Amino acid sequence: MERLKVGYGRAEITPEGPINLGGYGNDAVRISQEVRDPLYATCIAFTDPNGSTVLLFTTDMLSTYEALATPVREALSQEFGIPFENIMV
Repeated sequence: MERLKVGYGRAEITPEGPINLGGYGNDAVRISQEVRDPLYATCIAFTDPNGSTVLLFTTDMLSTYEALATPVREALSQEFGIPFENIMV
């Protein structure tokens, strides 16, 4: 019996040093003082018995926009040979 293959990976993406904090709904600039919880990028890949792969990629970021997601999808597609349209960020 052919089976679905599943792979998982995670990498820490916590920035070094103080950074501007977003998501507070005002124009005040808030700079980080410390890291309480690390940030991660996580991928899970599903490959069917025919060899077609779908990749789901998430990050612990406040938001992801097309100008960031497109280059990530292109890099993953090139590196792993997964069709661009099969990669979701």
